[in-house]
Amino acid sequence: MTEIQKPDFEELSYLYKYISSLDKQLADMINRGDLEAQAVRRASAKVRSLLAVEALDQISVRELAREKSGIKVPALEKAGIRDLGTLWKKASWRIDLISGIGYKQAREIRDALSRYKHKVEENTYVRISGDLDSKENRELISALYIYIRGNKLRAAAEKLYDERHEEVTAALSQAKLKA
Repeated sequence: MTEIQKPDFEELSYLYKYISSLDKQLADMINRGDLEAQAVRRASAKVRSLLAVEALDQISVRELAREKSGIKVPALEKAGIRDLGTLWKKASWRIDLISGIGYKQAREIRDALSRYKHKVEENTYVRISGDLDSKENRELISALYIYIRGNKLRAAAEKLYDERHEEVTAALSQAKLKA
């Protein structure tokens, strides 16, 4: 007569936890798509901001007068500021040190400049290019790579999850009841 072996509860507990963990990892992998898409959007916004600042170098400081009346453009030009990019790169406290520009005027200039940059940014399209060698561009390329490669893995994980999740949940539920 064959002897009935006692179950190895330690091994069964390990398998239960392992299978639960695999099921959860599949669900997490599927849900990572949203996080990876957000990373692409954040990286893209950084590149767009960088490109907008570069575009400001090509725009005359006289454009500020169109954005906000009362800005003393001649005082800025006399100080050697000819384009919005140069002005953007100056610290706020340095702007109010310019002869003829006070604290209030400096704040108005910074506000108008921010609005102008925002408009430029909204109309700036991001293209992946090897010409733009910046930390922001590398971040965007990396985020896109992770997102695109992740889509393939997520599709496979979703298929497996859809096919087996209910069975796994039911089996784990029964194992828990009997244990």
